[in-house]
Amino acid sequence: MKRQLVSVFAAALGAALLLGGCSNAAGIKALDRAATVEDTLPGGVSAESDVAPDATRLLATHDSVKYFVGMKEAGGACLFVVPEADPGLGSAGCTDSPTTGGEILRVGGPASPTTLVTDGFDSKKLESEGWTRIHDNLLVKAK
Repeated sequence: MKRQLVSVFAAALGAALLLGGCSNAAGIKALDRAATVEDTLPGGVSAESDVAPDATRLLATHDSVKYFVGMKEAGGACLFVVPEADPGLGSAGCTDSPTTGGEILRVGGPASPTTLVTDGFDSKKLESEGWTRIHDNLLVKAK
């Protein structure tokens, strides 16, 4: 009986580890869904060399700006802020480290400053500082 209990425990632990490995290290559920044509970065916008072309997802379009997130092979994330009128004027930022919770990174540039956050991030403090949530994982601040 004891041997059977150990086997069941080992199988449950193995399954939990396998399922845990399926989620992304950035803490952004949009990265877990299958890519679509809309998730492709526009021409003239290039990802870092360690972000696979199929590892970007469109998070939101707001005020004629598209916001993409990308997953780095090492587990970090990238944010791409791309004006629809001129994608070449976009901006991007990346982090090399996986994030367990909270703010991942901020990106400036021609569009409004943007903050990428993990799922479930409590944005009340940032919103009190003038940031506006436009997506579960994005906040922007008027210039």
